[in-house]
Amino acid sequence: IFIDKLDGRTTNRHLYRALYIDDAQNRSPLSLATSPVHIHDVNPPERSLFLEALGGNKTITLRWRANTELDLAYYLLYRTDSLDAAQQPSTMLLHKQIEKHPTAPLMQFVDTVTPRITFYYRLVAVDISGNRSEPSELVAGQGYPEPPQPPTLSPPVWDAGHRKVTLTWTASDPALASLVERRQRSGPMWTTPIWVAATSWLPRGIYLHVDEPPDPGVTWEYRIKVRDVFDQVIETPGTQTTP
Repeated sequence: IFIDKLDGRTTNRHLYRALYIDDAQNRSPLSLATSPVHIHDVNPPERSLFLEALGGNKTITLRWRANTELDLAYYLLYRTDSLDAAQQPSTMLLHKQIEKHPTAPLMQFVDTVTPRITFYYRLVAVDISGNRSEPSELVAGQGYPEPPQPPTLSPPVWDAGHRKVTLTWTASDPALASLVERRQRSGPMWTTPIWVAATSWLPRGIYLHVDEPPDPGVTWEYRIKVRDVFDQVIETPGTQTTP
């Protein structure tokens, strides 16, 4: 019995022939060749190396150094939002199969995520024989939401009795909460007009308010603040005054 040991890097098919050698070093004819023996590739790719996980507007951008094995097939990206589950790929969700790039030295994947939730990632490289690398080190990232666009306030309109002011405004997001603020346009020389809330935060999507200022005989200045579901607040870039 003879056992031939190979390191698994070869992808050839091997044929073997044998002969006898006696004590006088006489050799017999070679035997017939064996059937071809295919050596399976059992060497996994190198462990992938994450370089960074960058948060963006509802995204996390992952970058890693591309594996250099010629027989590399693809990468398996695992993701979870639980640090406990992130300790090994078997308890994470297979999130994406990412094909290799034939020439790029760096790989990149942009993941669309829910903002303000930490996501954990591991990467496994797979070759054409199905060999898998050790999972990468754990990386974590968090996407962030862009603040809403400023609302646009239309000029205030007095009612016929000059006691109530109708305010309307528009916003890019139909589900923002709004706060109406007002201040007296002018006052005594030694005072600075202070913004006061004319309303509490209005229900989301309400972009109209009828205000009753305390003194309809003076000029009032209005502005609007809006707040999204992430509590990001922005106000109108300018103000509007009563006619």
